[in-house]
Amino acid sequence: EEQVFFVDVIRTRALLWITLIFALLALIVGKIHGLRALAGLAITLAILFLVILPHILKGGDPVFITVIGSVLILAVNMHLSHGFSKKIFYAFLSTTVGLFLVCIFANLFVWFANLSGLASEESALLYFETTDLAIPSGILLAGIILGAVGVLDDIAVTQTETVSELREANPHMKDKDLFVSTMRIGRHHIASVINTLVLAYAGVALPLFLLFFSVDIDVWRFINEEVVAEEIVRTLAGTTALILLVPISTWFAVKFKNKT
Repeated sequence: EEQVFFVDVIRTRALLWITLIFALLALIVGKIHGLRALAGLAITLAILFLVILPHILKGGDPVFITVIGSVLILAVNMHLSHGFSKKIFYAFLSTTVGLFLVCIFANLFVWFANLSGLASEESALLYFETTDLAIPSGILLAGIILGAVGVLDDIAVTQTETVSELREANPHMKDKDLFVSTMRIGRHHIASVINTLVLAYAGVALPLFLLFFSVDIDVWRFINEEVVAEEIVRTLAGTTALILLVPISTWFAVKFKNKT
């Protein structure tokens, strides 16, 4: 006797239409830059799903694999989106430095906060169901690194372009003055990036926050919950590295301004 079970709604057609609308708007508004961005997005997804995820599942070090994959993503996307020039190459170098800063702060903060990486149900299920997976905290670290990669690109390119524009406006500006002027703009960028990352992570964790606030729980108990502490560490580790990337990328751009 046949039995019918409801599993889920078929939404693949809707997702295809949504993707198509997104791509068309990117092409119409962005034109050639939109096309390059879509090509870069395709490459990013290919590296993520064909390189990073399979190697992690095979037992590779999640942090090492994610760093290598992120460097490839940045190398391809930055030059594809902004053109092949020495200026963008030096921006890529500063972004790579920022990526390693994310690794340092993520490792330090996760260790200091004593996070296991098993706070969420998905992480625990993945760890116990996958025999070759490395230590679970590595997955948490890999997620922190991936979350910061896109903003690293934005900061490095913005600071590099600012140095270039100021240099063209005043070719006789001294290196010190050029650095100070660019940092003045970079500080405004820092404020925007901090708010952007905090709101982005808060948006992802919104159901979790609402769940905790729906019950009577002490605020310090709430913060101490590992699943909440993970989001705090995730936000602060990435943001700390991004703050330091502003002077680093500015220094790179000023130092090599005569080679762009």
